[in-house]
Amino acid sequence: WTDDSDNETGFVIERRTDLDGSWTQIATLGPNVDSYINIGLQPLTTYIYQIKAVNSSGDQGYSLNKPSVTTGPPPPPPDAPTGLIATPMSDSEIDLSWTDNSDNEDGFKIERSPNDIDYTQIYTATANAIAWSDTGLDPETEYFYRVCAYNANGNSLPWSTDSATTFPPPAPDAPSNLTAIGVSTSQIDLAWTDNSGNETGFKIERSPDDITYAEIGTVLADVTTYESTGLNPETEYFYRVCAFNAGGDSEYSNTESGTTQPVPVYPPDAPTNLIATAVSDSQIDLAWTDNSDNETGFAIERSPDGDDATYTGIGTVGVDVVSYSNIGLDPETEYFYRVMAFNLE
Repeated sequence: WTDDSDNETGFVIERRTDLDGSWTQIATLGPNVDSYINIGLQPLTTYIYQIKAVNSSGDQGYSLNKPSVTTGPPPPPPDAPTGLIATPMSDSEIDLSWTDNSDNEDGFKIERSPNDIDYTQIYTATANAIAWSDTGLDPETEYFYRVCAYNANGNSLPWSTDSATTFPPPAPDAPSNLTAIGVSTSQIDLAWTDNSGNETGFKIERSPDDITYAEIGTVLADVTTYESTGLNPETEYFYRVCAFNAGGDSEYSNTESGTTQPVPVYPPDAPTNLIATAVSDSQIDLAWTDNSDNETGFAIERSPDGDDATYTGIGTVGVDVVSYSNIGLDPETEYFYRVMAFNLE
């Protein structure tokens, strides 16, 4: 404006946005000032201004002309970043990098999704940033990312996108100190030391000869014992154990062997109810009750007079056999018999 006064103490500037609206004072300026910049306005809005000079004697009248001006459209959001690259660095980290194509961004918004559909903002990078590391992720998992620049006027479009899959976890450390103890005729108990903090579980392998091994079972993480059952009595078995997870198997533990216990040895129960029946002038048939479940067979002895000292063995029969025919005897002769069960032990 033109300052036509030489005795003002200042100027008062007022503004309104409607021809019939009320005026609002927006600034008080010093003497001899002839310009003012009005900032913080709304885009696409018409503003009307008036100004008056003031001094200690009072106000002069307002300026005769009351100019109006319409603000332009808002500035655009920043240009979108491009070339987003997601690079897996480990089983829990993916590094992001992109190209910054804008010079007016306030920063960058980084969003992540498990399925390329549902995105969540996980970080806000500062202006001019071109990289960021996403950590604390799950192993062997695909993640989707997108990045945009932003400022007070909004987000850039389109988003720059990429995805990456974290590495599998490293294989666990091998277990150690494997022991194998035969606790019965059919069971060997195993125990070992867990040296890993990232195993999914343990694989147990067994061999009859320490050459050919086969997996016989698995246990969960942090379990350090296993019962190997259904084994043969008095038999040596060889064992080894490894830890495993999605990254693979550990080295094997030490190899350890264990031997099942032998079957307890006890003599068979004696047969009873022995019956001797003469069926001819040269044959006597014997029959008895079998009271044992662990005999190998039965021994038959004969005596001419029933004296213990005169009994001699005349034959044997196999397991569970309960009869015997004694032939080649003399006519009209009395014979005494006895039968006992036996086993190989």
